[in-house]
Amino acid sequence: MGMYNEQFMNDSIKKMAEWQTQALEPSRKLGESAAQTYEKFMHLNYEVMGDVNTFSISQAHLLANATEPKAYFESLQTALSSYGDTLSERVSEYSDLTSELLHKAQEATLSASKVAKSKPETKTPPKKAA
Repeated sequence: MGMYNEQFMNDSIKKMAEWQTQALEPSRKLGESAAQTYEKFMHLNYEVMGDVNTFSISQAHLLANATEPKAYFESLQTALSSYGDTLSERVSEYSDLTSELLHKAQEATLSASKVAKSKPETKTPPKKAA
């Protein structure tokens, strides 16, 4: 014959599992956000590589079509300025993504702290009659 009530033990284990699920939920959400942000970073990297390719191809065309040095350097300056603007926009997009992930991480940390500070409900088990 056991020392504690079997129903109480089953309820206690169930409550502990529920509490653990609640405690891990912020980490699960953060992991999901991190995966989504990673995906956005990868897509942005592809876009940057596309920008680099476009710029490189335009440079080849500028050089191939150059007839006068002055016209070439003016076209080059315009192309460089445009490329610089494009890269500045991309840097801003990277910064926004980083800020978004940081904000989600802070939310997850606060949420996890609240759950960690809470305690699962505990009751004194009833003793079995002898």
